Amino acid sequence: MKKNTTLERLLLANTENGAKRVSDVFRDFVELAAIALSNQIDLSRIGEREERYLEVISGYGSESAARFAEALGEVALGFQGNQHQDLLGDLYMSLGAGNGNLGQVFTPYDLSLLNANIALSDATKKLDSQPFITVLDPACGAGALLIAGANVLAQQGFDTARQLHVTAHDIDVIAVHMTYVQLSILGIPAVVQRADTLTGELFGDPWLTAAHVNGRWSELLTHGTEGAD
Repeated sequence: MKKNTTLERLLLANTENGAKRVSDVFRDFVELAAIALSNQIDLSRIGEREERYLEVISGYGSESAARFAEALGEVALGFQGNQHQDLLGDLYMSLGAGNGNLGQVFTPYDLSLLNANIALSDATKKLDSQPFITVLDPACGAGALLIAGANVLAQQGFDTARQLHVTAHDIDVIAVHMTYVQLSILGIPAVVQRADTLTGELFGDPWLTAAHVNGRWSELLTHGTEGAD
């Protein structure tokens, strides 16, 4: 796992010399990042999410707010340089920001890639009878398996913006925000939502990636039509 030292430095600086726990800073960062990305595309939820953004950021000064914005830029740059990684999951573990109560430990990306290669070995055959494939991850963590799956499909020749749709669930809201941020930046059509896999209960509003909205995937999933206009 290659550390992103710039990201670590920015988030550790926002602990304000230990006045804030690093786990809280990380939690706030991924929520703010998720809201910032969502508000660019999901206009139906912008009011409520902007209100929440202001509530979270009010706990930080202007310099810390600027560091959060810079950190999101670093995440985007990190994926621009290498799409084969679980950047936020690795950062979460590196910072020791894990949620002990939920026992959150993320599967390394290399193992996720191995699992994705096995699970999707014959995925191209499905396109003989259907215009796209859908993938559900009921315990998505930071999204490593979904990122790996999208990379595997791309290597098989899939247009992952038009021939793949992802639904991602997790009971941990931090995991939801991490997955949403990463899938959004990677351009993967997805609906990410906090959910209890055991009961099937959904919590709060879904998070729609830009690729989902721009690709008109809500319509495609309803009608089963091919591609977006």
